[in-house]
Amino acid sequence: MRCLVVRFIDCEGPGLLERVLRKKKYTISYHDAFKPDLKIIPNAHQIFDLLILMGGPQSVDDKTMDRFFSPYYDLINDILSNKKAKIIGVCLGSQ
Repeated sequence: MRCLVVRFIDCEGPGLLERVLRKKKYTISYHDAFKPDLKIIPNAHQIFDLLILMGGPQSVDDKTMDRFFSPYYDLINDILSNKKAKIIGVCLGSQ
């Protein structure tokens, strides 16, 4: 099984979840959304069984961030179309 961890700030990671996931035989890939030159993996929803969106200082309620979050909104919608995939979301901007 494969897990994609999306980090929105460099100090956020899966912490104890990583140990649990590895024990359950997940391979873990990281995507650092805070690096502007990185793009989300095409068709990630077809590759990963679990998506973890980590926390960060950004707020999804901030309309000026819509362009930044757009690929992640798309990824979430794509993952939701896969009945077997799972998502864990951690706080962004205290919402």
